[in-house]
Amino acid sequence: MSIREFRSWMKNSDSRSRIRKFWREATLALLILVLGDAIAGSALGESTDLFLSIPGLLILVPAVAEMRGNISGILASRLSTALHLGSIHPKLRGNTIEFRDNVLATAVLSGITPIGVGLIAFIFSRLFAFDKSASLGVFILVAFSAGVISAALQTIITILFAFVTYKRGLDPDTVVFPILVFY
Repeated sequence: MSIREFRSWMKNSDSRSRIRKFWREATLALLILVLGDAIAGSALGESTDLFLSIPGLLILVPAVAEMRGNISGILASRLSTALHLGSIHPKLRGNTIEFRDNVLATAVLSGITPIGVGLIAFIFSRLFAFDKSASLGVFILVAFSAGVISAALQTIITILFAFVTYKRGLDPDTVVFPILVFY
């Protein structure tokens, strides 16, 4: 697009309203991200004693966070697409089979993936001699517990955010996906 074409496009009032709408949606997402990061940082700061007693568990923090963000991001994208296509409805009760299947797939992924994350974290902990006191069971239990608890919360939050933003005329891809992927 040339500068002349861009200027012509910007003179169109529809283009300006789309840009304003995008900025409004993106600003909302960023404000929620900042608030969530502050809460997550505070919670992590309160767990210092646990990480000092079993330093190998520190490996799990970014892995579990990424795992949850990726799984929730998949759900958010699928819900957003399905809402735009009309294959699901923005309501919890009496929804379609596709909605149920998406939530079920998220639950299955959230139950299986933490086991692999715990195993890999245990291997890296032993490889780099971070910690010899924690067993494989501890790593898997901590990863599984964190994964399942956060999955329950994030699945509910994902569904509610997707439905509320869609009902208010916002694009869930612009608002919900960025928030969940970075948590």
